[in-house]
Amino acid sequence: MNNPDRLEGSTVILGVCGSIAAYKACELARRLLGRGAQVRVIMTKSATQLITSRAFSSLTSYHVAVDPFEDPVPERIEHISLADMADLILIAPATANTMAKLATGICDDMLTTTVCASDAPVVIAPAMNPRMWGHSPTQENAQRLAAMGYHLVEPGEGEMACGHTGRGRLAPLEEILAYAERALAEKPLMGCRVLVSTGPTRESIDPLRYLTNRSSGKMGFAIAYEAWLAGAEVTCVTGAVTVDPPAGPEIVRVETAAEMAAAVLDRAPESDAYIGAAAVADFRARNVASGKLKKAGREDLTLELVRTDDILAQVCRAPRRPRLVIGFAAETENIETGAAEKLASKGCDVVVANRVGPGGVMGQDDTEILVLQAGSAPEAVRGSKRHAARHLVGLLAQRLRKG
Repeated sequence: MNNPDRLEGSTVILGVCGSIAAYKACELARRLLGRGAQVRVIMTKSATQLITSRAFSSLTSYHVAVDPFEDPVPERIEHISLADMADLILIAPATANTMAKLATGICDDMLTTTVCASDAPVVIAPAMNPRMWGHSPTQENAQRLAAMGYHLVEPGEGEMACGHTGRGRLAPLEEILAYAERALAEKPLMGCRVLVSTGPTRESIDPLRYLTNRSSGKMGFAIAYEAWLAGAEVTCVTGAVTVDPPAGPEIVRVETAAEMAAAVLDRAPESDAYIGAAAVADFRARNVASGKLKKAGREDLTLELVRTDDILAQVCRAPRRPRLVIGFAAETENIETGAAEKLASKGCDVVVANRVGPGGVMGQDDTEILVLQAGSAPEAVRGSKRHAARHLVGLLAQRLRKG
């Protein structure tokens, strides 16, 4: 399966409430459709004062439900029909009013009656004035909804349409979609802590130049995201990358190998698993020039390099090491041999090898990896990095269950 997107093929009921952010729900509906979901929209009457139902019916090609006493198909009870077909109910934007109703079991409109009649997971993305979001009853309702099993997407912070600044604006759509996908995913890693390192490190030569490599961080980000979808509490330590990190995992940004080592070794003892997907520099300059190294008067330049810390080996040999450690081996040739040597010498449980250099996968969206673990034949996995990441997270869950 090369497309692991849980939204594909699902039926999503999109609830739109009377927040000024209601217009963003049109783009949210479009993105859900683009990811292969079937989208049916329910609007509160207040929402129809801000945006017309025709906008959503034009996007989704379905009737938009507003009035609980208006059944477009007479022989079918609309809110029960919508509740039955739902794989997921996504309320974005959600107002303080709708949150209060859901928290106290009030069902007096099409949206709240549909939620009450459905056993599908519900994701709530609030959007309101910062004072309304910070209001004690609203905060109590948010906590109550979370305790009841609703998936809450915390609002963002910034300038609001009303002119106020603070927390209350609708979360970025990518974050909302991530929580929607997580609500649909199985949770074999629920209760587990997973630590991932990814991306390249940079080792300064002078204030302007540094040593680095071509790692994009895409593979590590995909693993972190898939582990988060699977229910884990995920921390991703990343070097300097040019791609955006995924929504969901905690992101810790570092630059040098020493900084990455410190961040990883500080968190590893409290982690159930560590996946070292970072392309950490093996060497750094012994002395970093305080000023720019100029070419004037030079025909050549010699840099003295020294070894950096071996993060993977230190994690594996630590007294409180994670229960499972997965290392990566980037090889230009003899991939299986190099990976087998790393598996034996580092003390990790699994090694994932990939080819780099001309024709390699570094920086690409697709990959081809070779998974080695003691006592098992090497396993080749090909496809998108999301697909490979989901495979590795499945292996991770399997190994952790075995203890």
